[in-house]
Amino acid sequence: METIRTTIDAARLATIIDLPESFLGQDVEVTIVPKSHQNQDHERQERLEKLCGCLNKYANTELRKLEKTAWAEAAAEKHLKLLEEDDYS
Repeated sequence: METIRTTIDAARLATIIDLPESFLGQDVEVTIVPKSHQNQDHERQERLEKLCGCLNKYANTELRKLEKTAWAEAAAEKHLKLLEEDDYS
């Protein structure tokens, strides 16, 4: 996706679009993205939102409680086994 980024004096930009008073007297960054790309991103986001929760009926709520610590516990278990194997070698 092609994008254009530039910096411009807010006073010049204010002749084209409404800006908050706090922007005047400063340089602002302007990013220009083709509208078609924005629509594609929006459509993709909508599709993802529709998918959210579609597998919820298969979720095990008891296991969900363990998700926060699952990775750390699995990593510790794996590396402890490796350390034990090294000790017996």
